Amino acid sequence: MEELPFMCTTEMYLCCWHQPPLSPLRETSPKKEEDVAIPSWRENHMEPLEVDNPNSIPEALDDNVYLKRHLKLELDEKRRKRWDIQRIREQRMFQRLQQRMNKKKVREPESEPELSSLYPDTEDGESPP
Repeated sequence: MEELPFMCTTEMYLCCWHQPPLSPLRETSPKKEEDVAIPSWRENHMEPLEVDNPNSIPEALDDNVYLKRHLKLELDEKRRKRWDIQRIREQRMFQRLQQRMNKKKVREPESEPELSSLYPDTEDGESPP
């Protein structure tokens, strides 16, 4: 191989499509800019809302307003509580029924299953004369 001012290889390597491979003779680093772009900002001065009269507050703070606001949530909570109590009652009744069924099974003595055969019984058979 002839001596080149840059390195070369016979092995394949990846490069971008439709772009010639980079040559060491070209400048590989981009030109350095002396001025770096810095984002700018501006300050917004916000003034607080002015309340001329404290009675002109748009939100009503009466007791009736609070009661009305909380009534729906309280009713939902009571409804859920009733539902929970009902479910607990049903579970207890189901457990009691299961216990009763288990006691009945224990009280009844299990009789042995009757064995049967397809062959005739020896007692029913006739003896040959």
